[in-house]
Amino acid sequence: MRTPSSLSGPLIFALFGTAVMGIAVFWGARNFHLAQIGIKTQGTVVDYRESFKPGRERFYHPLVKFRTEEGKELQFESDIGTGIPSYSLGESVEVIYDPQNPRTAIIHSSIQVWFPLGVGTFGSLFGFIGYISLIGEMRKRRRWKTAKEAGVRVSAHILEVVPTGWRSNGRTFYQIRAQWLNPQTKQIHIFESESLGYDPSPYLQDRTISVFVKLSDPRCYYIEISNLPKLAA
Repeated sequence: MRTPSSLSGPLIFALFGTAVMGIAVFWGARNFHLAQIGIKTQGTVVDYRESFKPGRERFYHPLVKFRTEEGKELQFESDIGTGIPSYSLGESVEVIYDPQNPRTAIIHSSIQVWFPLGVGTFGSLFGFIGYISLIGEMRKRRRWKTAKEAGVRVSAHILEVVPTGWRSNGRTFYQIRAQWLNPQTKQIHIFESESLGYDPSPYLQDRTISVFVKLSDPRCYYIEISNLPKLAA
């Protein structure tokens, strides 16, 4: 079994970051629209709705009741939840609502302005890390493919088997590290295998392993692991 395809980790980061940025853009655009055309009025915090995030952390979202210019009484729930209630029940807050769609309303406060920016920054960071890692993994796979198709098979000395730092479903993933001395250049090259979902140490009978290397560019290599046992599903 191979790693969460080495691509799934970066892909999850990239998609998560993109989704978070999308939410931030939506919030920001809505708040900007309300700032341009919205009507301000006073509302009252009448209750809280609790939500739970991963790790069972509790957040409190204020429920606010307000009256439109036409005298219609409405209630909305704030998008933003906090670890402790940010307002007292019965506290008066400034509300801004869309006159065309009064149910679209927010508490008019600085956190409503800065929160989308903070969320967007957080999402951008995740997305950036994810996409950069994804590009790196795709390039690595192209090098593997080139090495297997155009490389020369050499015998490398196994240095160690190390955990990759990646865990999934309670399973630790491992990587084989090996070195090879190029007899022509007298240079030593260090190779790292793709990840395995188990510790292959007991199955490495010899202290050598086959590696496909493109001699014109030793960075383009692939450690042959197809002869190792496959992990049952």
